[in-house]
Amino acid sequence: MHDESSIERAASAISKYAPQIPFLKFGEGPEQLALAYRKKGSVIEDDACEDAFEALQTGVYRRFRKISGDREGFTWMRMSSIEGDDIRDALIEHFNAMSHVDIESLPLDAAYQVMQYQEATKRQAARSSFRR
Repeated sequence: MHDESSIERAASAISKYAPQIPFLKFGEGPEQLALAYRKKGSVIEDDACEDAFEALQTGVYRRFRKISGDREGFTWMRMSSIEGDDIRDALIEHFNAMSHVDIESLPLDAAYQVMQYQEATKRQAARSSFRR
C-alpha cells in the first residue's frame, strides 16, 4: 500500500498528460497499463487491437485484454473522466499493486512520454515540409 501523496501524484500526472498524447503506457507485457484520453466520437486506433474503437463518451479509456474462444486481443473501455480524483478511484487497485519505484516514477515517465511524442511530431512535420 502506497501513501496517498504518491497515488495523488500519479493520478494527477495522468490527468495532466493524457490529453496531450495519443497513448500513455506504463509497464511492459500483458500487465501494461495503456491509457488514452478521447473526446466523444474520436477514434482510438491501436496497433494492438484488430479494430478501431470509437469513444462513446469523453474520458480516459483503458486497454483491456480480451479472450474470445481461442482468440486473444485487446479492447478499450472508458474508465473515468479526466479529473484526477476519478482517475485515482478508477486505478486505485492498479496503483496499489505497483512497486514503490513504479508509482513514484509514473509522473516522470508520463512527462517523458509526452516529450518524446512532441519531439517525434516536430521531426515528422519538419520532414513533411522538407519534401515539399
